Amino acid sequence: FLNPLDLIRIATFDLWIGNNDRGKGNAEYTPGISNNYNLLKSDANGRIKIVAFDHGFAFEGAKGFRIFNEHFPITTHGKLFGTQFYTDFLPYLEQSLLIDTIHKFYLRLLNLDVPSIVGKCFEEVPKGWICNQRIKDRMIAYLTNKKRLEEIREFAIKNTIS
Repeated sequence: FLNPLDLIRIATFDLWIGNNDRGKGNAEYTPGISNNYNLLKSDANGRIKIVAFDHGFAFEGAKGFRIFNEHFPITTHGKLFGTQFYTDFLPYLEQSLLIDTIHKFYLRLLNLDVPSIVGKCFEEVPKGWICNQRIKDRMIAYLTNKKRLEEIREFAIKNTIS
């Protein structure tokens, strides 16, 4: 892999945005099987680069979009953390690097200007879509809640180290 720690970053990013479509696969139809990770592999000079795509189920997905909030419990449901792919990958990486990667990601989130980023995104939304100020404010609260960010950090570490 070109950068195997990207898998840790993607998994942690998905916790942050509440993406619950990275590990569902066909689990609804074949219980116990979760093989649709919405990850692409590309060749990078003979090494594999992992690229995440499809964030359509961010903010807890279609069923949770209008009701999500920063107090929702953090779970592995539909997340990369809950997949066999993720757990099979971990033994090949040093635990200290895994923890350091999660901690650095957490620190970046604390210093990110989320209101500005979300504001710029909302400027790009077509006027015909129903995206009011309340949804924007709730997204910002969801993404910036310090207690939730700490819970994500702890959850990511707990589900990454053995």
